[in-house]
Amino acid sequence: MADAGTPWQGIPQGYHVTGLGDPLVTFEGVVVPPQFAAAALPFHGALLTEWMNAWARTEQFGAMVRDTGTGSVSRGPGGRTLVRDSVTPRVREALRHACAKLAELFLLGGAQEVALPIAGSAPVRTLAQARAVAETSIGPRSFRLLGPHPLGTARMGADARTAVVDFEHRVFGTRGLYVADGSVVPTSLGVNPQVTIMAFALRAAEAIAAELG
Repeated sequence: MADAGTPWQGIPQGYHVTGLGDPLVTFEGVVVPPQFAAAALPFHGALLTEWMNAWARTEQFGAMVRDTGTGSVSRGPGGRTLVRDSVTPRVREALRHACAKLAELFLLGGAQEVALPIAGSAPVRTLAQARAVAETSIGPRSFRLLGPHPLGTARMGADARTAVVDFEHRVFGTRGLYVADGSVVPTSLGVNPQVTIMAFALRAAEAIAAELG
């Protein structure tokens, strides 16, 4: 929590930080609306109320971690979609590193205290506390993770055994059906996939135009 400032006029998303030691982690400016941020904060009761009342005096930064695990999408009970994902030990290490480094950066920048997306954690107020996060054993369920750019649920590939669409974005086994969004990206990119998705959409449009003649 900083002395002054407004999150929505603070650190632009175009700002990023490099050279902090973990190739799986990208640090990028972000602003999370308070209604979503409240769910990510590790506090409850009076402390959560205190932080939300002071939201105009906070600044935020994000850590994007390239996921090295695997996930699946299948039919669950009652025909509902069942999504599974695994957080590997390597990704947990990257998450701890990201939390520790961001806390340290904020404190060096003048923050009075830092809230980390780790369930049950107290505000970080000293550099020693920040650096200790990287060495602390934290279970995967304790991280308050956000996945705003899910990828790979209709992955692109060479054949239907391992993919949903071919290299021209055509769904295997279904004539005239194309997929062009982020779901065709085969794996986590570790960066914001907006430009990649735009390029795929253009590529798919060209393929459809060519087929229609």
